[in-house]
Amino acid sequence: MMVESSAKSICGVILVTNDAERLASFYRDVLDLPVKGEEHGGLPAHYGVDIGATHLGIHPPQSYGRDTATSGGSVVAIEIDNLDARLADLKAKGVEPVMPKHDEGFGPMATIEDTDGNLVELVELRYDFSDDAG
Repeated sequence: MMVESSAKSICGVILVTNDAERLASFYRDVLDLPVKGEEHGGLPAHYGVDIGATHLGIHPPQSYGRDTATSGGSVVAIEIDNLDARLADLKAKGVEPVMPKHDEGFGPMATIEDTDGNLVELVELRYDFSDDAG
């Protein structure tokens, strides 16, 4: 018997890092996301930005009761409007894709690495993900 999921959406993606300020700077300065410092819940200094209906958080491991974080274990996919323009901007900032522009059926995409080695997929989607992908 299949149970219907009670999940409504992915409301947040949290990157846990040993240097939250450095990683926040990457997303702010390289990817031009308006990442800001956040203070709530008695947590240590951390950063975040809302992208559509999803919150991207950047936290030190202490936010999750840990002493250290393992780097490079996450992939974040970000929908963008103009992949070619974004890739040109990144190149001017000294960032080269680790996976060049290609298409996996969703639309043109390329993958870069952040300062922790997490992969960031930049995707120019062909369709709205709220629609059926099939």
